[in-house]
Amino acid sequence: MIETLFEMAIIFTLIASFIVLFPPFITNMKLTFCTKEIVRAIEVSGSVKDNDVRDTVNKLIEKNGLDKNNVQNLEIEYPANAIHTCGNHRSSDKKLKMRSSFTISFDYPVEVPVYLPTLSKDHTNTIDIKKSLTGISQVYWKLVLQMKKKLKRTKRGVINLPFVMFILIFGLVLFITLEYYNIYTHQDFINTELDRNLNLTLNSSVKDSTIMSGDFEIDENKINENINNYFIQNMGCKAKVVSGDMVKKWQKTNDEGVWQYDINVDKITFDKGNSGQSPKITIEGSMTYYPMCVKNIIKSETNTRGTITMPFKREVENNINAG
Repeated sequence: MIETLFEMAIIFTLIASFIVLFPPFITNMKLTFCTKEIVRAIEVSGSVKDNDVRDTVNKLIEKNGLDKNNVQNLEIEYPANAIHTCGNHRSSDKKLKMRSSFTISFDYPVEVPVYLPTLSKDHTNTIDIKKSLTGISQVYWKLVLQMKKKLKRTKRGVINLPFVMFILIFGLVLFITLEYYNIYTHQDFINTELDRNLNLTLNSSVKDSTIMSGDFEIDENKINENINNYFIQNMGCKAKVVSGDMVKKWQKTNDEGVWQYDINVDKITFDKGNSGQSPKITIEGSMTYYPMCVKNIIKSETNTRGTITMPFKREVENNINAG
């Protein structure tokens, strides 16, 4: 009988021991889950500052029903070159660079009562549950974020970012509009001057003796001469490239010698016309000039980089009729 009671006491003691080991097992599961949450929180925040890490650990420990005061030996390790220090970020801010690894570890002691065969708790044992887990920072610290903070404040107050964007867009639209106007004025100028040149050339080159007969014979020897005279006398251009009696390139400069534009003549053709038809003359080529954005900046007689080349083709027919 005594042996049976002794055996039963041992069995009950073992059962009680297994029962008291169940809470530490549950605590270990909670700590495993909690450690994963802590690492994930640091990954998305990118901060390993001591106060931030401690606050995160305390918050998640309490969230999982554990005692934050039991967390001991909390440490976080990371490479020395993992701290982001660009812009306004200082090393004391402890902002991890993107894809930098870190390891967090801590101890959580749990007391386990030891039951004697008398079912009394004479003493307890302490089990240190150690947790350690590695994570990778997922935050990219943009310099734009610091620049926004600088832009928000001036001596007068706060800058309205949409207003700044509106000013930039308005300035771009205004610049494009002015540049199109610049192209239009150059096109209108060259067309007007060439039409006037060709009209005067035709009037000056038709032989007087052929006007009354209606043949309108052109003195071909005067065509290029009269065209060249107009470029020199009326437009103030200088001949730069000459091929025979035809000037292939004219250049215009202001009084200070600053380059204004070039007129490149590719071809001059004239049609005498059949009997009773008016003669006509055609000039083809291109005009090269500065866009509005640089014409007041570059002061050179020879620098023509960054220019615009606009082709032209003008045809004029003499309207003199036999009287």
